Amino acid sequence: MGTRGGVSTFPSNLDQRDHSVPTGVPWWEYAPMKQSEARVRIIEEWDRWILTRAIEPDGPTGKDSLKFFHEMQDAGSPLLDFQSRGQDKWRIIHAWLLGADRLSDDWISVAPRIAPTRRPRPDRRRSVCKT
Repeated sequence: MGTRGGVSTFPSNLDQRDHSVPTGVPWWEYAPMKQSEARVRIIEEWDRWILTRAIEPDGPTGKDSLKFFHEMQDAGSPLLDFQSRGQDKWRIIHAWLLGADRLSDDWISVAPRIAPTRRPRPDRRRSVCKT
């Protein structure tokens, strides 16, 4: 695999990133938002969005952040066009909202890594060289 005659021989389904350019924007002028800019703008949008929702007495939760994310996705919001470096964008946004104290719980936690048990190595006997 690689390139053959200038044509990629990699299956196209291996690269699942969205390389499309928004309609009406020349490809050379388009660049996704940096995370730092997106973070500020998404938190501002969250602050506007949450005012229009009936929320639990304990405050907004991860479920609310998921609804917010899906509504932005459904609307095709340009705010979701930021560099995610292969990570799930909802998890990024959820972490931003948690870090900005906009949510009252974690709702979803990182699963602990399960390390496989190791078998003990067999004893090695050093061979003695006869000289």
